[in-house]
Amino acid sequence: MKKIFIIFLVFLNFTIQSTYANNKQSQNTFTINIADVPTAPPKKQNSGLSDGAIAAITLGSTFGGLGILTGIGYYFYKNSKELQAGLICGKKCPYQTIDCKNFSTILAEKKDYTYLMKAAQKSNSNQDYYYLIIPDTEIKPKTFDTVFFEIPKLNSSSINFRIIQASKPYKTEKMLPQLDSDIFINPNDENVKKIPTYTQELNPDNGFLIKSGTITNSTNNIATLTTQNLSAKDTQIYAIIVEFWTNK
Repeated sequence: MKKIFIIFLVFLNFTIQSTYANNKQSQNTFTINIADVPTAPPKKQNSGLSDGAIAAITLGSTFGGLGILTGIGYYFYKNSKELQAGLICGKKCPYQTIDCKNFSTILAEKKDYTYLMKAAQKSNSNQDYYYLIIPDTEIKPKTFDTVFFEIPKLNSSSINFRIIQASKPYKTEKMLPQLDSDIFINPNDENVKKIPTYTQELNPDNGFLIKSGTITNSTNNIATLTTQNLSAKDTQIYAIIVEFWTNK
């Protein structure tokens, strides 16, 4: 019963925050132009805070209760000023990963989700894995979507992951995909870090991108899955399955 309740909360959370249930599309409710974010104020002498920490506090305070532009927002402000914040989910109540049994149950119930089913074609059903599921979601040009989630507790200092992104066909520029997804750890503070990955499959014509990496040295159990649409004019639709496991 507890597992079923957790699954219900995951999909209820997505429905409430992205208005997904009615039309299977994100409405990008919380769009904020990152270029408009103020830079950090001058650091006061003996304040005990780094420039990054002051910037994060300023960003969080500027947008009040949304609280979305802390570490992860500041990262995009510094590195991708051309992008706007799009869909933000799980900030106050991070998503939970699910085990293999519940993963199979969800896939069986969601057969009408075109891109989720497409991602499932590439996924592994393994009793030792945990999964994060992002159903079919619309992302506007020049925006990034962010989902906060809890890193699964697998009793290991190193957790492997595989991001399976399925979408409409997308374009590449210098072999870099215009629709791309990454995992960030410590997203709520100045120590935010994008986890390095290696690409297992880059297939823009068929709408697949599969990347793998390893989570280590996280100072807390909250991470983000962030998807960015670098296209200047093309709206995209994507779904993502992230697999988590440890080496035995």
